[in-house]
Amino acid sequence: MRLLLLFFISSVLFSGCQKDELSRTKTNLSQTWVVSQVEFGGKDTTETWKLGHVDYSLLLGKDNKYFENYTDAFGNKISQSGSWLLSDDALKVTFSNADKQAVRTLEIILIDSENFNFNKASTNPKETYYLKSI
Repeated sequence: MRLLLLFFISSVLFSGCQKDELSRTKTNLSQTWVVSQVEFGGKDTTETWKLGHVDYSLLLGKDNKYFENYTDAFGNKISQSGSWLLSDDALKVTFSNADKQAVRTLEIILIDSENFNFNKASTNPKETYYLKSI
């Protein structure tokens, strides 16, 4: 009986902590981000990446909508939007564009009120992005 009671209390506390972490991560993500550094295969490729993503910004709304804007290397204004969703106990965030044709999954390395660092899932070599809040 004691073991059953202990198990019940543990599961309630654990699920409460998971909800707190998801809520905290969602709150931290819900803001506007800019890229401060990009690494490809462990090498700093920030300057090259920024040539193709001029004035890049990513707005993540509390309503789980996102807006991504930049100018490409040819001067074309690029705007994408859709929805975002946390998964795997706030370890991953998945973006689906408005027509649900493109899906991107990011593996969160660090998220706080000022930093959003992630790896693009399933890329080889590894692509790592370091974003700062504005």
